[in-house]
Amino acid sequence: ILVANPSAILVIAGIGPGRKMWEGLAESLGVNRQVKFVGYLDNPMPLIMRAAVYVQSSLHESFGLSIVEAMACGTPVVATDCYFGPAEILGDGMYGQLVEVGNTIQMAEAISNILDHPEKYADIGRLASKRVEDFSPDNIFYLYKTLFERISGEDSY
Repeated sequence: ILVANPSAILVIAGIGPGRKMWEGLAESLGVNRQVKFVGYLDNPMPLIMRAAVYVQSSLHESFGLSIVEAMACGTPVVATDCYFGPAEILGDGMYGQLVEVGNTIQMAEAISNILDHPEKYADIGRLASKRVEDFSPDNIFYLYKTLFERISGEDSY
């Protein structure tokens, strides 16, 4: 992706034991000027708002708050279809791209499509930013309240 898009910059936020290995890989591939390791960020939102695409390449994921944050910014999302959160959050692909876990070719194609055709994904970004309302505290509270009322009203014994 970086070789095909020389103006693209890959920004990697977060910390982990593999950073030195990833920095070495970027250097060996000749893309180290296009890869920025920014470490831990207290507030990644300004970075996400400026991004052309947000990528979540998890092997496993719970709720995936960062996916929702990217959607709230209207930033197109590419995420792995891992258990348990991304497919539900992204409406099985309606609000962002889902790719198979470990399928680097599929991931690269999804990212490239967004970078090459941003206008095509602008509507999805706007739709995704509305989807975020489904995860608002007020809406979640209402859903839990309704569930508990329904359960308590049933003869569960």
